[in-house]
Amino acid sequence: MSFVWIDGKMSLHRYRHHHEKHFREIILNWMEVKEGKKTKKDLRHSTILFTDTMKKHGAEPDAVFSAELQSDPELREWLNEKLGNQESK
Repeated sequence: MSFVWIDGKMSLHRYRHHHEKHFREIILNWMEVKEGKKTKKDLRHSTILFTDTMKKHGAEPDAVFSAELQSDPELREWLNEKLGNQESK
C-alpha cells in the first residue's frame, strides 16, 4: 500500500523511482526556461504544479534540481543532450 493515498505526499526519491520519465520532462522544461530557450509562459502545467508544491513545502526548485543533477551523472548527461549543450560530465 502506498501512503500517498493517506497524506498525498511522496519523497523525491520515490517519485523519481516510480515516475522517472515525468520527472525528466519537468526538469527539462524547467531548465529550458532557466536557460532562456523558452519563456515562463511556456512552462507546462505539470511543471508549475510540481515546482509550486516544492516551494509550498519549503524546497527551492533550482536547489533541488541542481542537487539531483550533481548526484546523477546520467541525468546530467541526458539533460545536456536534450538542451543541446556540449558538456556532458
